[in-house]
Amino acid sequence: MFLSRFTRSYFLYFLYSRHQSTSYRCACRPVLSTLPTGCHQTSFSSTPTRQSSYGAHHQLATESTAASPFRVCSDHVTPSTVVRDLGIYLDSDVSMRCQVTRTVSRCFGILRQLRSIRRSLSHSVFQSLVAALVLTKHDLGNVTLAGIPSFQLDRLQAVMNAAAQLVFQSSRHDHITPLLYHLHWLRAPERIASKLAVLVYQCVHGLAPAYLADALQPVAGLPGRQ
Repeated sequence: MFLSRFTRSYFLYFLYSRHQSTSYRCACRPVLSTLPTGCHQTSFSSTPTRQSSYGAHHQLATESTAASPFRVCSDHVTPSTVVRDLGIYLDSDVSMRCQVTRTVSRCFGILRQLRSIRRSLSHSVFQSLVAALVLTKHDLGNVTLAGIPSFQLDRLQAVMNAAAQLVFQSSRHDHITPLLYHLHWLRAPERIASKLAVLVYQCVHGLAPAYLADALQPVAGLPGRQ
């Protein structure tokens, strides 16, 4: 139960601070206030610019790498640099390196297996197989990756490039844009932005879970932004 609530707080934090182009921001304070005292240090600014903090990175890393477990209410929690919940890996410094690394590794592993059967399948069947086995894993939880550094996005894009080249059996030196255009595949940053936009749309129109919709409010509703 602790990890589920802990991950939910991180998820709302990503929606608040990592995506700056939408007109909505998530007010995470109601959710974070439900966590036990001492589990988080949160400060959110009501200004439209990105001025949010979730504790100092070095402080989070120090607390996560502590040798001895600590007590949260009636539970004893063993510190770790990475936690996993609902298939999402969260680093102690909220960099999402582990999530990207594991996603890239698993996708390339599937592509290596699919390469061995490429000549035995038609183009349409193989394309559907790649979309079902690779792209679904590539997009799993990618809404939490909004705002990560470009070099991490390049690693995710490399997976899509390799998948497109395998579908068309093209060389790695061929231009990748026409292949992605023919497949109707968005690039990695665009896939993240589109899923985040859909999630915000669902929150605004009452189609998202209550714990997300209730924590969302227009920027115009924040103090000083009327």
